Amino acid sequence: MSTFDQDDLDAALRLVSEAIRSRAHKPLGLALRAKADAQAAVDSLLRFETPQRLQDLVRDAISALSRGAVQGGHPGHFGFFRGATGADVVVAEALVALFDPQLALRVEAPALCRLEAEALRQLATKLGFEGAASWATSGATESNRLAILAALAIKRPEFANLGLAGSRPLRVYASSDSHGSLEKAVVSLGLGRRGLCRVGLNQMRRLDVAALRQQLAHDREAGIEALAVVATFGTTAAGAIDDIPALAALAKEQGLFLHIDAAWGGLAAFSTMRAPLCAGFDQADSLAFDGHKGLGLPTGSGFFFARNRDWPTSAFDPAASTYMPQRSSLKVDFDDLDPYRRGPLWSRRLATLGLCFRLASWGWPALSTAIEGRFKLVEDLAERLTTANWKVTRFSDLPLLLFRKDGVDCEEYARRVRRRGRVWIAVINLESTSYLRVAITNLSSGESDLNALMKELDAVRLDLESA
Repeated sequence: MSTFDQDDLDAALRLVSEAIRSRAHKPLGLALRAKADAQAAVDSLLRFETPQRLQDLVRDAISALSRGAVQGGHPGHFGFFRGATGADVVVAEALVALFDPQLALRVEAPALCRLEAEALRQLATKLGFEGAASWATSGATESNRLAILAALAIKRPEFANLGLAGSRPLRVYASSDSHGSLEKAVVSLGLGRRGLCRVGLNQMRRLDVAALRQQLAHDREAGIEALAVVATFGTTAAGAIDDIPALAALAKEQGLFLHIDAAWGGLAAFSTMRAPLCAGFDQADSLAFDGHKGLGLPTGSGFFFARNRDWPTSAFDPAASTYMPQRSSLKVDFDDLDPYRRGPLWSRRLATLGLCFRLASWGWPALSTAIEGRFKLVEDLAERLTTANWKVTRFSDLPLLLFRKDGVDCEEYARRVRRRGRVWIAVINLESTSYLRVAITNLSSGESDLNALMKELDAVRLDLESA
C-alpha cells in the first residue's frame, strides 16, 4: 500500500512546479556520461522492496530526468525538432493520467470523443484538410504507416480480407532524403523493402519529378504496380520541400495516392505569413504532422489526416465481438463510428487534451505570431553567421539552416559545442560534405539563445586555435 499523504503530495507538487519554472535555466547537456553515474541516478527509482515517499521519488526522478538525458525542450536545443512543453501541457497530461478515460466506445466517453474530434477537425482545417478523417498517433512513423495502409485499402479494396497474396509487386515512391520510417512502414505492411523506391534529388534536394516519371515507366514495364508517392514537406536533414503541386499533378495523372510527410515542416501552416509555403496540401490524399515538433506538445503527439473517409471501415472495423455492443448494419459516418472501429488501436487513452490546452491557452493569433518568430530567428541567425564568415546554406524557407567553414571539422566543432552544455547543434553529411545544422522549432527560443549560440561558436573557435 502506498504511503502518500496530503503533506507528501503537496511537497511533491511543489517540486514539480519548481521544475516547470526552472527548466529553461538549467544546462541542456548530458550531465551523467559515465555508466556508473547513470546507474546511480536511477537506483532509488528501482528500489521496490519498501515504500518510499512520493516527494523523494519526485525529487530523484527530476534529478534523473534533468541530468540523465539531453534536454530537448531547452530553448538552446537547436537539434532535431524538439519543442518545449509548458505548464499547460503538463497539467493536461497529468489530468488524463488521473482520470484515465477509455475512448474505445463513444457511449462511455461521449464528451471526450467530441472534444477529440473537434480539436482534430480544427487542426485539419489549418493544414488544408477540412472535413478529413483524423487520428491522433504516436508520431510520423505511425502516421506514415497509416498513409500507406490507406493507399492499400483504397487502391486494393480486397487487401483487408485477402492480403497481398498473389498480387503484383507494389511500390511506394519517395525522395532519397525522405524519412526512414517509410522503410519500416513498407516492411510491416508486407510490401518488403523493395516496396519502397527512393528517387534521386534535384539541386534543391527536392524529389526529382522527371526522374520519378522515368522510374514509374520503368517499373510499369517490369510488372511493378505503383501504389503511392510520398512528398516530404521539410526533410529532416536539410529542410527541403518537395514540389507538391507537381507531384499532385503526376499522382492525379497516373492514379497514385499522394501522401505528405509534414511532420515538422507543417508548422508553417499555423503562421499566417508562412502558410503560402503549404501550396498543394489541399491536393494530397493524406498528411502527417507532429505536434511535438512544432506546437510544444510532448513526444508522441502525432496527427494523421486522410481525405477519404470510407477506407478506415474496411481496414479497422473488426468482426462482431462477443463483448462489444451489437451494431447496426447501416453505413455509419466516420465521426459517428466508435473509435475502436476506425483506428488501429482498441483500448485508447485521450490523446488530445494537451493539444486543447495548448491551443486554448495560447489562441490561434498568438500561436501564429510565435511560429512566425521561429522563421525570423533563423533568418536573423543566417545574417549573423554570414557576418562571422560562415558559409550558410538553406534549401527552403523553413526555420532550418546549414553552415560550415573550409577547413573546419564539423563533427569536432559540434561535439565541443554540445559538451559545453549551453546550446545543442547537429551535424549532417550531404554526399561528401559535412555541415553544422540548426533548426528552431521551440516556441520558447529567442534572441538570447541566438546570442548564446554565437558566443559558444566563437568560444570553440578560440579553443581550437589555442589547441
